[in-house]
Amino acid sequence: MAGAQDQLTRTVMTGSNPYSSHWKGKVSGLAMPPNEVAIKEADARQLVGWILKLDAPK
Repeated sequence: MAGAQDQLTRTVMTGSNPYSSHWKGKVSGLAMPPNEVAIKEADARQLVGWILKLDAPK
């Protein structure tokens, strides 16, 4: 999906709200806190890229 790595990296860095937009009604009431104080954006981008490749056809 085009832009997935950018969008997911942004979510990892800023956190998520289970009551907003596409998450509403699909997840529990637990939010992911922002990670920008714990990791660097480059590291988050690398991790997200690795995760996205796990499902890629070989």
